[in-house]
Amino acid sequence: MENIIYKEEVCGRIAVVKEMDMPFGHYYTGYIEILHKDPFSWRNHVEMGKELFFDSWDEFGEFPGGVTFAGSFSNIESEEGFVGFDTEPFAPGEYTKEDCLDILKKTANILAIRTRAAQEAIASQKSRH
Repeated sequence: MENIIYKEEVCGRIAVVKEMDMPFGHYYTGYIEILHKDPFSWRNHVEMGKELFFDSWDEFGEFPGGVTFAGSFSNIESEEGFVGFDTEPFAPGEYTKEDCLDILKKTANILAIRTRAAQEAIASQKSRH
């Protein structure tokens, strides 16, 4: 069984933590929203459900075990979908829901800085012409 235990906007993106209570264990999963202003390749790979693509991006380096999800949820509205991680491969209790929240907040902040830098670079290029 899975329950959404956190769903809030962090740095302009939806962050979600789910508590998973499965026959094989109890663990948490975390997800961060991908926005329309993110790189097209990110949006494209979320749409195709290709989570391995995101492991090569430093922006998702905080995710324990790497990115294990790319896609959308039928019960959560978002711009472009989500990328996420799960803590199932780790020892029980190694990651708490608070740890997952911290990871998502750090990632949201990194993505906000990246977006701001990209917007400033574009504005700088436009002002030169």
